[in-house]
Amino acid sequence: MMEADPTLAVPLDGAPEYLAAEIAYAALAEGALHLDDVLTRRTRISFETTHRGTESAEHAARIMGGVLGWDETIRKREVEHYLARVTAERQSQTMPDDQAADAARVGAPDVRGLAADRRTELLEIDL
Repeated sequence: MMEADPTLAVPLDGAPEYLAAEIAYAALAEGALHLDDVLTRRTRISFETTHRGTESAEHAARIMGGVLGWDETIRKREVEHYLARVTAERQSQTMPDDQAADAARVGAPDVRGLAADRRTELLEIDL
């Protein structure tokens, strides 16, 4: 991958222990469709960095967008959703009890099932 696209050999913004290629691979070969999946599950950036991936989100979204064919609207939506998820998670940690924390955590809407997912599903059917 990195030979074909040398930009994938660079460290990810905000998480230099990860290469851009790892983000591309998650989207290309592991079935990752959303930024939050890559930053929280495919990598551990969301909890290995003090910024929880907020400094990596833009760069990772550009990489994923190149692999998945995201337009600017989808890329921005993915970044906005991820940042909202991190904000909700941080807010949940200030709550006095588990019930209030859970309510704060679900404050960020789920990005799955939106138009980009349906477009991907349609592409798979055409193949």
